[in-house]
Amino acid sequence: MSIGTAASIGVLSVMVALGAVAARGESPAPESRPAEIASAADLLDTLEFSDATLVSFQSNVVYDKRFSLQDDRHIRRGRLYFQTEPAEGDQRPRRKFAVSFDTLQLDDVIRPEQQALIFDGEWLVEKREAEKQWVARQMAPPGSQIDPLRLGEGPLPIPFGQARAEIMARFDVELVDASDGIDWADLDAELYRESVGECWQLHLVPKPGTTDAERFHEIRLWYAPDASGRILPRMAFTVDRKGDQAFVQLIGAKVNVPLPEGVIDMTEPDITEGWMNQREYWRVEDGGAAAE
Repeated sequence: MSIGTAASIGVLSVMVALGAVAARGESPAPESRPAEIASAADLLDTLEFSDATLVSFQSNVVYDKRFSLQDDRHIRRGRLYFQTEPAEGDQRPRRKFAVSFDTLQLDDVIRPEQQALIFDGEWLVEKREAEKQWVARQMAPPGSQIDPLRLGEGPLPIPFGQARAEIMARFDVELVDASDGIDWADLDAELYRESVGECWQLHLVPKPGTTDAERFHEIRLWYAPDASGRILPRMAFTVDRKGDQAFVQLIGAKVNVPLPEGVIDMTEPDITEGWMNQREYWRVEDGGAAAE
């Protein structure tokens, strides 16, 4: 199953946006945080400028997708990488990411499966090693770029590095207990419940009439401070309009540590080595991509 579907891209964008949440350098110590954050507005205010000092982010990732109609569950495990490049001229900083999966679990069977999703602000690349398939989709008009963290631009808009008022105009947002809203009895406690016990949880419901409401029923996001007081993402949960559920868990996060060389590589593979390459270019007339 390809991970390059619209739904998968949306959930993977949750990873990117979550991975970009790092508080400003003057953040207070973790023990003082709970006294400051008593509402959704408090947390959104803290997150509004949270990526100001973020250069890179990396973590292990678990992507657990539950399909309502098929009564099926796919769990992928791998690694998330994110980096911000300095602005050039009048351009804003370019944000890039890669998600590299190496295993797929179906029921109790875990098998190797190398897949990657890579984004450079303009092009989204899906790379499947076993099938030697490489597909690049132009997600923005030529010469422009999408910021995956900005409301209304990324495939899944969520509230980081953006104005609180802008978020609250689009979502009903509530700060809830870390264990709220999830049927934990149906989950692997060691994977999820234990990891969010000391987190803040934001519950977002898209307002009627928004594009978000056409795609999602709800979004839940969990955060916790690290040893330095920087707020980092821990987990995300989404329910789409089909009833499909998706968990994204980030484990062992590292901030502003150099990324391994080549992890955000958009290079087209050599077709003489058996690769099947495809590009889908942006089409002005319909605002989408056309295959070539």
